[in-house]
Amino acid sequence: MEPNKLNVKVNIKVTEQGAFKHRILIQNVSKSQLKVEGDRYILSLNVGSSRQKLEIVLSISKQVIDKKSSMKRDITYIKFNGDKFDLIIERIYSIKQIRKQRNSYSICYKSTQFQLKANVVNWLTAEYYESTFLPKIENVKMQKSVKRKNNRVLSKHRMVEQSPEQLRKLDFYNSDLYAYNYSPNSDGNRTSREKFGGSGSNMSRRGRIR
Repeated sequence: MEPNKLNVKVNIKVTEQGAFKHRILIQNVSKSQLKVEGDRYILSLNVGSSRQKLEIVLSISKQVIDKKSSMKRDITYIKFNGDKFDLIIERIYSIKQIRKQRNSYSICYKSTQFQLKANVVNWLTAEYYESTFLPKIENVKMQKSVKRKNNRVLSKHRMVEQSPEQLRKLDFYNSDLYAYNYSPNSDGNRTSREKFGGSGSNMSRRGRIR
C-alpha cells in the first residue's frame, strides 16, 4: 500500500498466547504531508488492498516534529532520519475484541498519549480472516488444551509415584494451610486415662474432668 509515496505496511501475527500482534509501519513521512491543527500535526491515511483496509489518524505534537525528537510513547514510535521520519504502531490485540460486521472483521484501538496520539481501524475481509487467521487461532487453542491436559496427567502421575509416607506428610501440610474455628479436642469428653493433645495450656487450673 503506497499512498502519496508513503510506504505503509501492516503485519498481523497470531501469538503463542492466542492474541494478535498488530504492527503498522509508515515510512518516509515528511512535514509537508502533515496537516496543521492548532499546536499539532495531523496525518490521516485511508489505504487498502483486496484483502484489507486501513484507516488511521495520527496526531503529533508540533514540538516533536519541529525538534525532530525520536521517541516512543505508549504504542507509537517516531524515528527521524533527516527531514523525514518513520512511524511505527505496535499493539497486542485480544482476539475476543475482533468484531464481524457484514463481510469484514475489524481491529480497532487508539492511544491518547499527549505527544503521539493514534486512532487505528483495520478492516479484514471475511475470506482473508477466515482462511488465514482462523486456522492459526484454532491451532493455538488446541495446543493450549493439549498442554493443560498433559499438565493434569503429569500432576496425577506425580501423586501416584509418591510413597505413602510422602502422601501422609503432604496431607498434614495441606491440613495446616487452613484455620479451624474449633479445636479437634474441643468437646473435652475424654476418660480419666485419655490425654488431651498439645501442651495443656488451654486447660483450667481449677480442676479437671475425671
